[in-house]
Amino acid sequence: MRTEELERTAEINLLYDFYGELLPEKQQQLFRLHHQDDLSLSEIGEELGITRQGVHDFLRRAENRLRACEKTLGLAEKFRRTEQQRQEAAKALDALIKKHSRDPALQEELLRIKGVIEGLE
Repeated sequence: MRTEELERTAEINLLYDFYGELLPEKQQQLFRLHHQDDLSLSEIGEELGITRQGVHDFLRRAENRLRACEKTLGLAEKFRRTEQQRQEAAKALDALIKKHSRDPALQEELLRIKGVIEGLE
């Protein structure tokens, strides 16, 4: 897969993690078969007795609905920003831990704080 395709797949899977339960059951089923079980459109169509184009249409509607939910609620974007900030905080703490390696009390407190931050994953 090309980088663009991988990024698109990762993005749509993240949106599904947040909003998948809001999709109709049929769209959830088709989404799982395609994105999680890695079945082709033809394989899904054969399994469910619908055309490849029908599967494609269901998946396109599901993706559009997931994007609409994200546009309205913004939960995935908030998650990304929070994760980036968490990683930046952990990196800054690593630098402080290294800088203050001769102060055991401070190091212990910094390690405790880093543990809290890592627990936010």
